[in-house]
Amino acid sequence: MLSVRSTWAVVVSPLLRVREQPDSRSTVLQHIRQGVVVEVIGKSDREDEIEGLVDYWYRINYDGLKGWVFGPYLTLCDSRAAAEAEATRLQ
Repeated sequence: MLSVRSTWAVVVSPLLRVREQPDSRSTVLQHIRQGVVVEVIGKSDREDEIEGLVDYWYRINYDGLKGWVFGPYLTLCDSRAAAEAEATRLQ
């Protein structure tokens, strides 16, 4: 896993699955709804392809829950303020 400096993201999928591992067959820990701001704390070391989409998996922290989400379902931002502005736009 590559570490990234703390960055922020907004969920752009209607219901995003947070998984235990960076794998589409991994256990779903929770669902997060569209417009929620999450902290990105890591990134997979290689891209994956799911349903024709190619991107990295991102490790997130959402209210203490840590898990993996697939990149196309997030909009990455370089600050919490930018992520919150994007979230407001989505709602």
